[in-house]
Amino acid sequence: MKIGIHQPQFLPWLPYFLKIEACDYFVFLDIVDYQKNGLQNRNQIKSINGKQWLTVPIKNKLGQKINDVKIFNSSNWKKKHLSTIDQQYSKSKFFEKYFKELKNIYNYEWDLLSNLNISIIKTIMRWLDIQTPLVLASELEVSGKSNELILNICKTLKAKEYISGIGAKTYIDEELFKKNNIILNFKETQVIKEYEQLHSDQEFMNDLSVIDIVFNCGETWRNFIDK
Repeated sequence: MKIGIHQPQFLPWLPYFLKIEACDYFVFLDIVDYQKNGLQNRNQIKSINGKQWLTVPIKNKLGQKINDVKIFNSSNWKKKHLSTIDQQYSKSKFFEKYFKELKNIYNYEWDLLSNLNISIIKTIMRWLDIQTPLVLASELEVSGKSNELILNICKTLKAKEYISGIGAKTYIDEELFKKNNIILNFKETQVIKEYEQLHSDQEFMNDLSVIDIVFNCGETWRNFIDK
């Protein structure tokens, strides 16, 4: 059995979902420290002025675990996000097909950031027809830090193979996994081929939130994965 493990990100880019699809089970690593200025509460879309951040304001304390991070709902971040997405993508070919459901997610009264992220990820998985079962690390009886934590999750789920990004080669203890008979599969990030984006006077951008390719390409998104 192959598993992948990653923090629940906000509106992730397409390679995040391709990693999920490559697994038999995918684990949301929600029991590690929240990373400030990472992609757990923000991501980028393409706007008329170039890349633009969509950021969820949070109440964060030093050392707080991801599944404990609360959203700062006193601001009007939902209205701003929806207005920005509408302004930048309303002319895209598949906008009407998907935006209403995304808007419904935004309009729910979210308290925890991880719950918002996971709800969005599950919805986008359905749009992309990715059906990998999902697991919360917080629902597993696992402990440890760094390599030990990842290994314990693999062992708990009886994984034979752990799918990881190529960047993890710099810090994963390969011998530790070898001793426990777990294959490490370091996958290169799949290349996104150029597709038709809005604001065509700008260069093609391949590191945006997945909603860019969904709104522009709909169900044909797989045609733009370099296999």
